[in-house]
Amino acid sequence: MDILCIVHDPSAPAGLLAEAVARRGGTCHEIMPELGEPLPAGPEGFDGLVVLGGPMDADDDAGYPHFRPLLALMRACHAAGTPIMGVCLGAQLLARAFGADITRLRTPEIGFTEITMTRAAARDPLLKGLPRTVHLMQWHQDTFALPAGAVRLMGSALCPNQAFRLGEATYGFQFHLEATKSIVRTWVRLNAHFLAAHRPGFAAEMEAQLARHWPGQAAFTAAVADRWLDRVAARRRRAASPCAPSADGGPGAPAGVEAPLSFSP
Repeated sequence: MDILCIVHDPSAPAGLLAEAVARRGGTCHEIMPELGEPLPAGPEGFDGLVVLGGPMDADDDAGYPHFRPLLALMRACHAAGTPIMGVCLGAQLLARAFGADITRLRTPEIGFTEITMTRAAARDPLLKGLPRTVHLMQWHQDTFALPAGAVRLMGSALCPNQAFRLGEATYGFQFHLEATKSIVRTWVRLNAHFLAAHRPGFAAEMEAQLARHWPGQAAFTAAVADRWLDRVAARRRRAASPCAPSADGGPGAPAGVEAPLSFSP
């Protein structure tokens, strides 16, 4: 199982997602387009696509010329039925790839915040059976509108669009489900000046949040990542044998058909 991971910042690697892939015997192939590492033109050669977070604005094509080719890659993967997971900036880029607008929140959303499942989440292959509310790591100041045809799955009080699904296996998550404790602590350290000015005492607060909410985040990510990888494995089987069943046990559904802070990492 080969997963292509687009990394936008060295401080925001695949983390828990890479660990989940490794547990399945797969490999995360991380590339950084900003370092000149080329993006593939299409989904050939990998089984799933993960697009991670970074400090840039999702609509800054002038500053980040790899964005437009990345949007095209996302559309090509979706059309081919290759599972996609966008995280934070990656979710914003995914929404933008399918015509949705990116806007700024009235205030940044940082730290573990309470996120609530929608009714649709109770039927979603990745989220069904999980707790209706969960505290997950956030670090962003932008948000996205839902693309046409998307199913809204999760939301918070400040940011209603926290997760969505397009088709069978294209997912966007605004929160940082991939973040390990080490990654979170790195973000706090790298943003020390901003936090001192705007969130004094946040470093100690973050340690308390990690102690309180980390077990829930780790369990949530393990479940969601494993279920997403089930869909990656099912797609791989269908590619090898077109008559193979889908991840839900039925015939493979075509892609696109619905199943029943500038400082931000």
